[in-house]
Formats: sequence, C-alpha cells, structure tokens
Amino acid sequence: MIKNLQPVPRVRLRCILLAIVWIPALVSSFGILQKIVAGAFVTVLVGTYRQSQITDERFRTRMIVCFYPLPPKSCKLKRVVAVETKIEQHAGWGTFFLFGPIQWVFSRVFDRLLPWIGGDYQIWLRQPKDKRLMAWQGNSDEDYRENLDMLQSATGAEIGRI
Repeated sequence: MIKNLQPVPRVRLRCILLAIVWIPALVSSFGILQKIVAGAFVTVLVGTYRQSQITDERFRTRMIVCFYPLPPKSCKLKRVVAVETKIEQHAGWGTFFLFGPIQWVFSRVFDRLLPWIGGDYQIWLRQPKDKRLMAWQGNSDEDYRENLDMLQSATGAEIGRI
C-alpha cells in the first residue's frame, strides 16, 4: 500500500496554471528574450515540487524541477532511528528593522510560494551513521502534523528535534 505525504502535488492543475500564465506571455508585445525569461521563471515556480511516499517497506522522495523528475532518494523504514523535526522562524521584526520592509515582505512571500525551499516546517528521517533524508518541508501546520504522524507510525521511531 502506498501513502503519499501531504499535500499531494496536483500535476494536472499545475499544467493548467502554467498554460494560463504562458498564453499571455506568448502573445504579449515583449521581445523573445523577455518571453523566454518570464516563461522559464513561471515554469520553475509551477513545475518544481517534492513528491514523497511511504510504501510497505520504504520511504521515497523525489524532487521534480520544471516538471523534470530528479533521481529519487529512499530509505528502508525499519532502518529509520528517529523522525526529526525542525521549525524555522521566518523573517520577523528584526529583519524588518535591520534589512528593511522589502526583505521582510519578500521572505514571507517566497516562504509561501516556494515552501520546498524555505518552508518553516521540516521533517527529516535519521538513519544510522547520522545519515539524514529530508522527508517534507512546507508551511501548513495541518500537513506537518499529518505527515509527522504518518511517518512516525510507519517507522515506529521516536520523534525528536534537530
């Protein structure tokens, strides 16, 4: 039985969104270079995500970059010695006063748009010899709790903090 970590990437929706954004870019009056840059930027945003799943014996995770799957990483569930969590604090008032409002706004925006790069919540699987595998990263408290419970019950390992 295969269980997918949440949220499950909706590839069809991502492709529809990509087409909706690409159409105005293609018919715009911008030059070809600007069209390519805009299209590439949107393709990176929409087409990059992490797919993680639990099977009966293994955990597998794979990054999809611009809709192109990178080689998967996996580990045997029975070899996981701990499910570790890390909660990062996003830019706060200190960042606002030190670097200005633009840095503060952009850090919040990118944490929401690109959670696989800068999400506040992280779940790692620790294996023997201090090998670690990132299982999930995002901003949703509900997905974080659901995924943490799913991984803990599948591995039987204790939950700790990094």
